[in-house]
Amino acid sequence: MSIRDEHEAIVDRKPCAYDLHFTDEGDEYAHMKPYHKIIAKLADEEAKKERLRKIVPANNLEFINPEPLEMTDVCKTEALIALERKYYPLLKEQRIKLDNAYDVVKNFEETQKPSEYDIEYELKTNPFIYYEGNYNNGFGTARENVPKVLQSIPDGFRLMDVRQASRGTGSYILMTNKTDEEILQLAEANLTKHYSDKLNKLKQKLKKELDSMKAIISEYESQKKIAMQADIEQLTKISQKYSKAL
Repeated sequence: MSIRDEHEAIVDRKPCAYDLHFTDEGDEYAHMKPYHKIIAKLADEEAKKERLRKIVPANNLEFINPEPLEMTDVCKTEALIALERKYYPLLKEQRIKLDNAYDVVKNFEETQKPSEYDIEYELKTNPFIYYEGNYNNGFGTARENVPKVLQSIPDGFRLMDVRQASRGTGSYILMTNKTDEEILQLAEANLTKHYSDKLNKLKQKLKKELDSMKAIISEYESQKKIAMQADIEQLTKISQKYSKAL
């Protein structure tokens, strides 16, 4: 056996002080003098390094260029152009829908406060929400009974209007015990609530168009990542395995 082989055999058989069953470093070197303690630590470190060198020799390390997992049929440029041809019309169409939904919301927000005309129209088209009267399934008060009703208006009420019933020949006799200001405030509050409900629906429409836009963009970005893998630079990197095979 050569001196080197004999030395390696001794190193293999020599346990490191680190591997000994001691509870801590103080117990391991407690019996040694300071100088001998340093020598023992250095010897342990050298023994561990020697074991690592034998397990993974430096000359066995080899670096190779990674190879693409899959080679696509078209190059990156052609793949990106194909993606633009497919997704540009889709994104443009969806962008127009998104802009339109946004404009509707902003325009409605600017005009959502009821105007005097809106309030007047509300009182005219929905009289029985704000006034007392005999609706009678649209027939109102019979023509022959109108004078009698007009002569017997309850105390605290005032006559607001008499108009043609929507059905038959009768009339709507409208009266109220509220002031004009109270009626206007009630009509404005009802219109504001109606506008708020409509605004929420418009915002839901805007959110739907926005989600559709994000979905198309996400799909495009995913396809783009795949297309970017078809880079010609990946094919210009040659692994060392080919030259080794020669």
